[in-house]
Amino acid sequence: MQKWLMDIAIGITSLVIFLVLLIGLPAVMDPGYAFLLALFIFIFMLIGAGYTVIEKAI
Repeated sequence: MQKWLMDIAIGITSLVIFLVLLIGLPAVMDPGYAFLLALFIFIFMLIGAGYTVIEKAI
């Protein structure tokens, strides 16, 4: 798979998961903590995906 295509797929997938978490988590827990948790999950997901892409490129 081409690197730019993988980057786009990772970005779109992460964004969709982030939106699902933003909608779903406030129904389960306090909204302030839910938004913060969704943001942290999104950031760590992008860090992990970026690390994986870099490792495959090397």
